[in-house]
Amino acid sequence: MDSKLHDKFQLLVELQKRYLNTGSFSRWGEKEKEVIRNNFTYHSTKIEGLTLTYGQTIKFLKDNIVRVGMRMKDVYDLKNHRDVLDKIFSAFEETSLTEQTIKSLHGELMKDDAQWEVQDALLAAAGHYKTEDNFTLRPNNQYHMYLDYSKVPEAVRTLIEDTQQQLDQGPAWKAEQNYSKHPLSVIAGFHYKFLQIHPFSDGNGRLTRLLTTLLLLKHQLPPIIIREEERLVYFQALIDSENDSLQMPIVQFFADKVIDLMKQRIALSEQRDTSAPDFSEPSI
Repeated sequence: MDSKLHDKFQLLVELQKRYLNTGSFSRWGEKEKEVIRNNFTYHSTKIEGLTLTYGQTIKFLKDNIVRVGMRMKDVYDLKNHRDVLDKIFSAFEETSLTEQTIKSLHGELMKDDAQWEVQDALLAAAGHYKTEDNFTLRPNNQYHMYLDYSKVPEAVRTLIEDTQQQLDQGPAWKAEQNYSKHPLSVIAGFHYKFLQIHPFSDGNGRLTRLLTTLLLLKHQLPPIIIREEERLVYFQALIDSENDSLQMPIVQFFADKVIDLMKQRIALSEQRDTSAPDFSEPSI
């Protein structure tokens, strides 16, 4: 880890102490969680092709009214994502990262036929691993193949085992200030590796960001939103991580997001401690 990123993690560790004292997730109000839930759902689905505007999305998420002209794919993508994220918010402490958890959450996230733009008998059903290889077309117009479908079950189990083993080490990284073993580094590595496997026929990006949220909350880190306007920077960090054994580009991307959000939460908490209560929606 280079010195710049090392310093960034030192700042992150100091901020986390203050965050846990003044603005940890357990102390967020329901209105604040709703704002995060709605914004997260909009941006994560927008990255994957949502056609609704932000205003249209928030209106639907609040009122559950399907208006003329709305694609049913958009409706179910938003509804199911919101419901899965709500489940994670309410049950992250007792939810473990297991193969069953991953399959179950994917099954809920992609449960409606209208979400699947390609109707093909070869596509695996929601909650089941892919049964044929998949790929993506990158911004440079080159095709990138994901892991061979026959290797997915073993790869996912190995990733879960390795990730859990690293996270279970607790504060062991502190003695040597080895921030490559910090929970955020481990979680960012999981995020990258899960996307490299791409275990399902569809919904992998959204599911990965949801699983990452689960792990962040379990390790007392705030849920981050990867905004649609950051899409290319996010994708480039993932691509650049292919040439780094520690996946430092995506680790740095995650560190920047977590630092920014903790600063916002700390500032909001301090503002509330010194002024009248503010129940307006936070600009997160």
